[in-house]
Amino acid sequence: MSSIPKAKKSNISGLVVVPDTWDAYPEVERSTLNTVRFENLTSDTRITHSNLNGVTIKEGGREYEFEDSRSTEVQRSELTACTVAGSCIYRSTLTSSEATDTERIERSRAHNAKFINVHNAERSDFEGSVLAGESDVERSTVKDSALMGPCRIKRSQLDGVMMTKSQVSKSVLRDCEVVQCEIINTNFTGKTLKYGIWENGDLVGRTSEEHEVVVVQMLNGTRSLIESAWMAFHTHKPGERVSTLEPKRSQDGPSNPTKETLAASGTDEIDEADAPPPYDSHFA
Repeated sequence: MSSIPKAKKSNISGLVVVPDTWDAYPEVERSTLNTVRFENLTSDTRITHSNLNGVTIKEGGREYEFEDSRSTEVQRSELTACTVAGSCIYRSTLTSSEATDTERIERSRAHNAKFINVHNAERSDFEGSVLAGESDVERSTVKDSALMGPCRIKRSQLDGVMMTKSQVSKSVLRDCEVVQCEIINTNFTGKTLKYGIWENGDLVGRTSEEHEVVVVQMLNGTRSLIESAWMAFHTHKPGERVSTLEPKRSQDGPSNPTKETLAASGTDEIDEADAPPPYDSHFA
């Protein structure tokens, strides 16, 4: 088909549309779309104030569904060479990125990032990273990292981090492997961290009844781990669920770490200079 219903002030080329009915595509307004493919979108789909280049937006007929069944909506966004499947994207700029099976990516900048089953990425910067398993990232910067869900990141900086089923708040992590941890207001560099709870630089407990807390210096860095994550998600199939098991905190209360264990953690108080960048007017 050569046109879209309610396409207003738009420049559209190389378009392939596969609708069940025209009602599946109510609006495209003030947008430039080049080499775009729409397929089986829902009746509430809208693309507004957007510049999309080489983009595929696919909704409907998916095996994977979130409990919140909102429809695909791209609004006031610039997407370049992106693939979007079943997502809501608001006021975002994504470059060379892919968002799959997400329900919301809101007010986020992404460069060379791949989102897999991501639930929420709000007011954050992503570069060279992959997020999987319905993770939530809020007001953070994530660079050259892999988050294997579910992870919860808030007001933090991650650089070269391989993270699995962890929660991080107000912290800075560089070149770390993190497995089933809770980290609050604590910095780490070049560490392997497993099953621990850190707060204000102190090890205060553990997240597993079966495993002891692990804090060791990394010898080879996280690059190979992150590259493996990238390779895994290059073969990801739309609708394929990623593990969403939550880490369990020990019911026995905090463990009693020794002074040697605390010293090995190499933690220190977070510095304001390392805090994530403030939300700016780019999304206003």
